[in-house]
Amino acid sequence: TWVKGTNIMAWKTIPNRMPDRVKAQGNLNVTDLGGNRIRRVVEGVVEVRLFGVGGIVESIVLKSIEETYVRAAASLNRWLEKHKQP
Repeated sequence: TWVKGTNIMAWKTIPNRMPDRVKAQGNLNVTDLGGNRIRRVVEGVVEVRLFGVGGIVESIVLKSIEETYVRAAASLNRWLEKHKQP
């Protein structure tokens, strides 16, 4: 959800299983660097409350989030290249 009047998008992931035990949310901040460049900074919290394995699950969720943003950036770059204005 875009935060009105800012360059910030708030995000929240709700898992299909045990949503009451998993918290994954944060913000995506987009900064204009000029010259048709931007910087995206993702900040957030990943918290899993499962005795004995919470930390392992947190690492898996964090890796998935990181991979998703890397793929999203690559996809956006491909789209921008394809639709580049002359």
